[in-house]
Amino acid sequence: MPIMSRMRDNMPAILIGLAVLFILMIVFEWGMDITGRQGNQYTGNIVGKVNGQEITYQEFEKDLQNSVDQYKTATKQDPDDKTMGELRDQVWQGLVNQILVDQAARRL
Repeated sequence: MPIMSRMRDNMPAILIGLAVLFILMIVFEWGMDITGRQGNQYTGNIVGKVNGQEITYQEFEKDLQNSVDQYKTATKQDPDDKTMGELRDQVWQGLVNQILVDQAARRL
């Protein structure tokens, strides 16, 4: 039983250490934004690369806004969360496909 009593004696220090780590994580993540994200919004400039060619956040956001506008025009309503996810996927696939086609055309 000495192991259990030693664990019981050290538990306050362990809990204090975990609390300090949790507080530091909050400060660094939310306060300093060390991951480059604000909430769920990406704040960096590059969102992906296809065969070395970069896709910028601005380019993706512009194409996404165009798709949302087209959806609103066609349906006369705002897209719900599921539809927004589908639009994001379509825009991303469109950008990737466009880059791949451009690269293939340059090779010919």
